[in-house]
Amino acid sequence: MRHYTSYKPKPLRRLIRFTFNQCVELGLVEGIETARSEPTFKAFLTTLGSRVLGFLELYLHLKREQLQIPLQN
Repeated sequence: MRHYTSYKPKPLRRLIRFTFNQCVELGLVEGIETARSEPTFKAFLTTLGSRVLGFLELYLHLKREQLQIPLQN
């Protein structure tokens, strides 16, 4: 069976909700509802979320450097 990614609005909305809920449980983000006329909300990084994001950016940078400049033996 072949699996594929769908970028249609409904599956994408479910993925974003799932990701948001997991981040809320971990204390990485907080959500704020917008006006009731809009079915949207805004997400903000918590202090912990900001630190985790900084760590991930640093880790990604170091991995890229490691791939571009291999260690000399």
